Amino acid sequence: MSTTLKCKQIELLKTYLRDCGGVGKPIDHAEQFEFSCGLLVNVYNTTTVNFQNLAHSTDLVNKIKNFINQLNSQPSQS
Repeated sequence: MSTTLKCKQIELLKTYLRDCGGVGKPIDHAEQFEFSCGLLVNVYNTTTVNFQNLAHSTDLVNKIKNFINQLNSQPSQS
């Protein structure tokens, strides 16, 4: 099971994912963050964010989605 969102400020999101315990590694056109609960979050250079292995990580997924929504509601930084 996976879900996909867009994030306007991917560098801030990457910092947030690291702060939440995600370990990042480069993959094709993205950085993948792996969490101890098994959640994978792929942050693509195109601003697409893909969540995988959601079954046991609902609270963390909701926390990350809320952060993305906050970022998207702010004016973009140039």
